[in-house]
Amino acid sequence: METIALILLFIPYVIIRYFTEDHDTPADKDRKRFSEGIDLVKNKQYEEAHAYFFLLVDRYPKSAIAYLYRGICNYYLGNYYSALYDFTHSASFDNTQWECFLYKGLSHLELGESDQAFLELDKAVWHSRSENPNVLRFRGEARYRLQQMDAARRDWEQAAQLGDENAAHYLQLHFGSPTRLKK
Repeated sequence: METIALILLFIPYVIIRYFTEDHDTPADKDRKRFSEGIDLVKNKQYEEAHAYFFLLVDRYPKSAIAYLYRGICNYYLGNYYSALYDFTHSASFDNTQWECFLYKGLSHLELGESDQAFLELDKAVWHSRSENPNVLRFRGEARYRLQQMDAARRDWEQAAQLGDENAAHYLQLHFGSPTRLKK
């Protein structure tokens, strides 16, 4: 009898705990907390955003999002080695952010390191579940630079099918085959 009473009390306790628990990941919490700086990045105010995230990295040294956005600022400011440093730290704290692998791959592309770029962009494609046409287009570019023409063509075709006009242009330019874009 006592066991049944305990079970009947325990079940509502578990249900209440589940619905009152905060289910946001640390990355989600950081995105909310750092929304001011993220808006600066979205508005392409990279100098101001870099200063903002520079301070946040000191205040929150284990924040993957702070390192990610400081790295994005460094990338757009042309500081590719600093960007790689930030992306490496970001991935060490949270390796599920596909944007981190995308920009890390783009930094390697800018530095002419196509092998490394391909590896990072391949991770970005995997983490974005092959649903982001930009990631597919850039992986196709890395493959093209590595002389993997068939694989580059497949990536660009998939990106074009997802609506990426630049990938369709690359297909036309390099392979002469027009692709219908998804509407």
